[in-house]
Amino acid sequence: MNKLQKSTLCRAILLKRALEGSNNLPSSLAQACISQGALAKYDCGSEGITPMSLNTLKSCSDKYIENGGWNHLDALRKSYISTIQRKKKKEQPAFKKQNKNLVAAISHDLDIERRYRLRLQVAYESLLSRLRSLALHDPEMEIFIKKHINGFSCKRLNLASQDENNHER
Repeated sequence: MNKLQKSTLCRAILLKRALEGSNNLPSSLAQACISQGALAKYDCGSEGITPMSLNTLKSCSDKYIENGGWNHLDALRKSYISTIQRKKKKEQPAFKKQNKNLVAAISHDLDIERRYRLRLQVAYESLLSRLRSLALHDPEMEIFIKKHINGFSCKRLNLASQDENNHER
């Protein structure tokens, strides 16, 4: 068996193993199957595969691969690529679903925090108005309320909790 024959047959055997689901595959095989030219130039000494020109691979495939020759080898390549693409498509929706669930959970928590802040703000405004009514008869209380309002307000809290793009932190 000459070098070209061995290399051609090893490509076919490797692709068959890959389609059967073998775990012992070179990581570079997927990249080599992207195009016919990449498959021809593929070099994997551990599998007995040496690089050659595409025309040489086609003619050797027709000579040495029974039942289809080059068409069979190219069909194996295409099948392997489509198998890889199907696996990637199956993995992506699970990741997207995980992200959607995470976003939904965070949005829910954020809504709860916003409602809580609104309740606190309403309660604060209510207490402040009550203090103002009491301060009508107490000048010291009126001074305290004015100092408090100058140093603290819910509006300032809202501004402090926003970033430069007016998004809440």
